[in-house]
Amino acid sequence: RHGISVRSIASRSITATISDNVSSNNGGYGIVVADESSSAGTASTFTVERNELIGNTEGGVALGAEVDSSSPAAPITVDDNVIHDNSGSGVVIGLWDSFNAGLDKPSGVQCGDTPTSLHHLTVTDNTITANTGRTSTNDDGVQGSGIYHCFNGRTTITGNRIHGNGSASAQST
Repeated sequence: RHGISVRSIASRSITATISDNVSSNNGGYGIVVADESSSAGTASTFTVERNELIGNTEGGVALGAEVDSSSPAAPITVDDNVIHDNSGSGVVIGLWDSFNAGLDKPSGVQCGDTPTSLHHLTVTDNTITANTGRTSTNDDGVQGSGIYHCFNGRTTITGNRIHGNGSASAQST
């Protein structure tokens, strides 16, 4: 269903780089990264770089992270990708089960009051164009089309080219 899926389990830390791929026309997301770590000691580090994510049904990249207030924060980085013409969001950042493409957030909380994650997410220098967003499967309504951000941890979004995306969501960029 998804083009590329990488998921860590709660008891083991991994470091994974997903780079230089083309993931197109999948029934889910182009790339999904999900970390189920429950502490900083087992948090995984992920890098998604130099990929082309085009024409995927649910979106380009989905990032999911478990809840914890431990530190130091583990990095999840999305850098220098082309994310174009996906039926869902270009990049989805959140605390839900993105591996299974669900939007099951902890305790049904809203985006503004989601618990803090043990990750630091960075989305930088990507080209995010012509994504359309999609109707959400929970109380968030419509997901944003360029970047849908529902995360209360540390996030840096900088240097991206975001153009020609369309959505009715107030939570989109």
